[in-house]
Amino acid sequence: MRKKFYICLTAILAALSPVCGQELVSNTLSKDTVLIGDHIVWKAQFNVPRDLSVDFDSLANPVVPGVEVIRHFTIDTLSLKKKFAEIEASAVLTSFDSGAYMLPDRVFYFYRGDEEVDTLHVDGKAVVVETIAVDTATFMSPEREEGDESPRFADIKPQFGYPVTFWEVAKWVLAALALAALAVAVTVIIRRKKAGLTFMGHTVVQDPPHIVALRTLDKIREEELWQKNRQKQFYTEVTDALRLYIESRFDVTAIEATSAEMLADLKKKDVSAGEFAELEELFTRSDLVKFAKLNCSREENEAAIPVAVRFVNQTYERQLNAETVNEGGEK
Repeated sequence: MRKKFYICLTAILAALSPVCGQELVSNTLSKDTVLIGDHIVWKAQFNVPRDLSVDFDSLANPVVPGVEVIRHFTIDTLSLKKKFAEIEASAVLTSFDSGAYMLPDRVFYFYRGDEEVDTLHVDGKAVVVETIAVDTATFMSPEREEGDESPRFADIKPQFGYPVTFWEVAKWVLAALALAALAVAVTVIIRRKKAGLTFMGHTVVQDPPHIVALRTLDKIREEELWQKNRQKQFYTEVTDALRLYIESRFDVTAIEATSAEMLADLKKKDVSAGEFAELEELFTRSDLVKFAKLNCSREENEAAIPVAVRFVNQTYERQLNAETVNEGGEK
């Protein structure tokens, strides 16, 4: 019998514990006296058995005349313990009318699954909403009729003038100095570049025209452009290298001139008939490739760079021999 009694007692306590286990820990307002437009946070904290869930009725809006809802009650779990969960329900309210208000009581419902097992009553709270007081004695206007006791407000005060600080002046001075230094540096760079000098005033060492031309032609050979069916680019780069060399070596307008104009001027210079004939044939073939879409043979493509290299070497050697003779040497 004793064993049966303990079993029944345990069953009764187990049935009652979830119903009576929840507990209201606190019911507070963030402020009980606020200015018009301030936020009021209403919080209620509970200890609830972990197998129960919490629900509530939404607040009316306005909650009471003069108090409006910014955010309805939301549920948040603050901590979890072995048997209980600490739950917080919070809402955000505000008011734009001064006065004293009594927030209504709230009821929270507790469920196990879909079954309501208990309710918890939360008392309403009182809140006072104040407006900003105006000191009418201080802001009375002198311009008033005799016997007029109504408040008069003074005009808006003018802006305050603050003294100029050292840093306010210094930053503009530093900016002006930096701009002047930049302008001087740009001017120096441009003038020295035109004079063939570096920024530090050293002479820019430039390679001789024949070295530049030979280096460029060797680079074109390595690109293997005509082998990749890019004949137009190949002949353009070869003849451009020759035009730069001819303009530097013979003082002939070559870069901006047509092939015919350049060859006509070059014919008057110290160029042998054989050199001129090979060069003329190379430029004629190049123009046909670039403008008439001529497709040259393998032999013609292979001969283009050797013709250009030979022209550069032969004309440079002739120039070198002429300089040696002028200095009194022998060929």
